[in-house]
Amino acid sequence: MPRMFSFFDVFPAVERIEVVDVGALPLPGVEEIYAPLITSERGRLTAFEPNPEGLDALRGKLGEPHRFFPHVIGSGEPATFHEAEAPACGSLYPPNEPLLNFFPDVAPFMRLRNTHAVETRRLDSIKEIERIDFLKLDVQGAELDVLKGAGDLLKDTLVILTEVEFLPLYKGQPLFADVDTFLRGAGFQFHVFGTLARRFVWPLQTTDASVLGLNQTLWGDAMYIRDLTTLGDLPVARRMMLAALMHELCGSVDIALLILQSLAEPGAGPAVEAYRQRVLNEVLNVRRS
Repeated sequence: MPRMFSFFDVFPAVERIEVVDVGALPLPGVEEIYAPLITSERGRLTAFEPNPEGLDALRGKLGEPHRFFPHVIGSGEPATFHEAEAPACGSLYPPNEPLLNFFPDVAPFMRLRNTHAVETRRLDSIKEIERIDFLKLDVQGAELDVLKGAGDLLKDTLVILTEVEFLPLYKGQPLFADVDTFLRGAGFQFHVFGTLARRFVWPLQTTDASVLGLNQTLWGDAMYIRDLTTLGDLPVARRMMLAALMHELCGSVDIALLILQSLAEPGAGPAVEAYRQRVLNEVLNVRRS
């Protein structure tokens, strides 16, 4: 399907979107969901990644005006970092080896290599962050710690994409239900799951692509947005930005249009109607064909 038109084609005056990525280690062949905002210069990235090679790679690829910090973001308390065989699997929580033994295609990547003491930083203690529009979290089980440490920054955050686990791959980690309960209490509603990772349970193993992923769901990405019943509490500029994020991040043009139609800004009507027509003609018709 052809790429959907850009929200900014219709509404070019949306202010710059502040993207915060906690756990920003770049992975080969993986493009971040917010990448179009960065390449179009519609967003500014503030990235946190304690892996020095990963942080250097990000800095070398993106440069200014984006910002890069080596801090371990969490509760703000001293902690122990557990290094894994795969750098992307390192965590503030230790791997749960008795459970991982059921998943031999996952366990080797999470095997403990080393531990070291770290000082974590609360997200709301980072003076460079004045506002978060889109928050992405991928910190291997410590997502709830980051969210609790965001404090009042969450009150103005519009969209959150967080990795969640459905089984405790790390000992003592919060699970999806814990993250979901916290975010609903903070004024967000669940929107959509991104990738959901399924793995075989031992002893079944196969390379047959037709059954790969059968069938235990272990982790995934969950997107949360501001509670739509409270749209009227958002200033017009913030509603416009939320509509842009819905369109650009996940193609949720229905929610974008709902938000746009809540605007009372003088002169907004023709642009909103133009957007509606493009959705009908360029998105829905393409999906039907």
